[in-house]
Amino acid sequence: MNKLFASLVALCVAFTGMAQLNNAFHETVYTDDGTIAAYPAGHSTYRIYVSLADGVDILTAVYATGNDIIILGSQDGTIWNSGFGAETGEGLGSGFFALFPEVEYDSMVTIGRASDADAGQATTIATIAPSSSALNDAMGVTTPGVDEFDGTVTITDGSWFTFPGDVNSVGTGVDNRILVAQITAADEPEYQMNCQVLDGGIGGTQLFYVAYNGDGDAGEIEESSLAFPVVVPEGCTDPLGCDYDPGATFDTGCDFSCYGCTDATACNYDATSTLDDGSCDFSCYGCTDAAACNYDASATLDDGACFFVGDPCDDGDAGTTDDTVQADCGCAGIAPLSLSPFGSCATVPGSVGGSTAIYTLVPASPGLHLEVITSDFDAQIDLDGPGFATDFSVNDNNGVGSEIGNFVNLQKGETYTITISSNSGMGNFTICATDLPETKFDYAAGNYELCDMIKADWVSGAENYRFRFQDFLGTPAGEWETGGAYTFAQLRNIMGLDAGVIYFVRCDAQYTVSTFDGGTEQVWVLGDVPTQITIVAPDNVVVRQSDNCANHGPHYLGDYIAAAPYQCGVSDWEWTFTNQAGGLPITHMRGNSNRYLRLSAVAGLEPGASYDVTATGVYPNGITTNTSPVECISIIGAAPGIAAGGPTVDADTDVVRTDVDVASAAIYPNPVLGDVVNVNLTGVVDTKVNMDIFDTFGKLVSSRQLNVAEGNVNQVIAVGDLAAGVYTVNFTVNGQVITERLVVQK
Repeated sequence: MNKLFASLVALCVAFTGMAQLNNAFHETVYTDDGTIAAYPAGHSTYRIYVSLADGVDILTAVYATGNDIIILGSQDGTIWNSGFGAETGEGLGSGFFALFPEVEYDSMVTIGRASDADAGQATTIATIAPSSSALNDAMGVTTPGVDEFDGTVTITDGSWFTFPGDVNSVGTGVDNRILVAQITAADEPEYQMNCQVLDGGIGGTQLFYVAYNGDGDAGEIEESSLAFPVVVPEGCTDPLGCDYDPGATFDTGCDFSCYGCTDATACNYDATSTLDDGSCDFSCYGCTDAAACNYDASATLDDGACFFVGDPCDDGDAGTTDDTVQADCGCAGIAPLSLSPFGSCATVPGSVGGSTAIYTLVPASPGLHLEVITSDFDAQIDLDGPGFATDFSVNDNNGVGSEIGNFVNLQKGETYTITISSNSGMGNFTICATDLPETKFDYAAGNYELCDMIKADWVSGAENYRFRFQDFLGTPAGEWETGGAYTFAQLRNIMGLDAGVIYFVRCDAQYTVSTFDGGTEQVWVLGDVPTQITIVAPDNVVVRQSDNCANHGPHYLGDYIAAAPYQCGVSDWEWTFTNQAGGLPITHMRGNSNRYLRLSAVAGLEPGASYDVTATGVYPNGITTNTSPVECISIIGAAPGIAAGGPTVDADTDVVRTDVDVASAAIYPNPVLGDVVNVNLTGVVDTKVNMDIFDTFGKLVSSRQLNVAEGNVNQVIAVGDLAAGVYTVNFTVNGQVITERLVVQK
């Protein structure tokens, strides 16, 4: 540690004849070396000390008055403060130094204490306008990053001080030094101040003026303009003392002999007392009305303090309102009841003393689970507020015991009153109000394809989610339950929907909650925010023209024909073959989403015949694509291994041609350490490929469409928003799903 002794311009006004302040200097305690991130670059921290003549001298104050002002600053005109610092040394919490090391170097003032870890009493700040905010503005920063660099501190009237007897006001070490300030700045410190010293701790007050301007020149001693000490004479500082002196700052003991009962109407009136000590006895006074709650049969004089049931009162709880005297003469008010998150229960104690207990509640969602637990009485719950024509009363569990109520049609933001009453005596209880959060449609309004997924907003504790669809007239048009905590649904699976139609979607959340008999029930909390979506009609389909009579020529029964283009979400294909020579159409259901059809799978096709062929895509909910235009297919005969009389290959086990619709996928690098991955697919027949990423809980976290160029996909995908973990990646391509695993490391 480098030690720099300051040159002084100082005066010692020695009221007892000898100067007791030997020196003033500063030392560098830390210089920025890059190891403390929040410490300002290029700065150093300086501690300013004064040195007393011997170990019994006491520094009582650093002050400014008249022309002798306090200046704390640096040559470049600024000082730095930590956003977690304080005005005075003991305000710096040493317990935070390990977590926030820059706090130890905060600019501050003190007498002998660098942090709360140093022994001693608090340093008191007393300032007079206009400088009352000077220390706070420059050294009292409380918001990190805001106003951390300030100009020079200038105080014209004020001080920081401690009291005689405080260990921190006595010098330490061989030079009897006392720390008076700490400054963190980018340049040499500059300071001037006045110091008040007690010679030997008990002698006359001595005043010293010290200054340092950073030029390194020694100064001459000059006389201070302060003509009186800061600390006033010793005396009684207790306002309750008979000899209280409001000007005293150091207590020498007090006289309390003047206290007693000064009320002449009291039984223990003391004529010699001049200050009343509150001991007067008025036992002859009291409430003489037998109908009052506080009737006193021993009272002979009414004191006018009788109170009755229904009168206003104060129950002593600042959190209640409308306090009134209850039937049991107790005082009770209406308390606001907070909601606990679903799955937890923060119980609030209460009591029914022959009357009621009243609470108010402002629900944040339409769902509420309310429990009143007691073994002392037969509880009853009454809920009153918007949405109820009359109070909603719950008293299912007749007899002694608890009550539980589940409510799902509350209006958010409105105020409800909950009254707990007893049907069998009185006693204690606990009450818990649990929030059953609502959900909503989690995606934006707009157009959706049948293969698209939709999502409800996940809420804690919900065990099932439901999507409800209505048309413009409010008529229900479809409904889907996820069947668990999974929040996704695919439009193609929801019965009742039509393509090209606008719907309003609402989402509901289901909870399993307790009942009064110890069982459970399922409660649906209905979502009240609709989202408008339009189901987009599927693309037009055709029988692939390369398969028709003009472009292909005759087919063998072992050949494939295909519908085009790929239809996302289709679960089956319906093919019709009409013999151009006459006869009824042959209808064949493909049985899966594969748009390629092996002719041998169609029963009844005849070699040597030509057929008019159409294809129609079918979705799980019954919606179909348009039927394709008619194309001509001619059959020359059976391929080798295929019987001429009909197919020998089962439709569910035939193998799709590898040169047409079998694709491969790769993701690299994997695991991924950065923000992007490369995706490569080959053998792609479709014009588009969907890529869906799911987390370990099966939640869809990303969905996008990839670009296809000449049967391949080569694309860089951003994954920087994915948390570290293992993900499942599904590529929907050529009517099949290819699954890969992606590992993200951070």
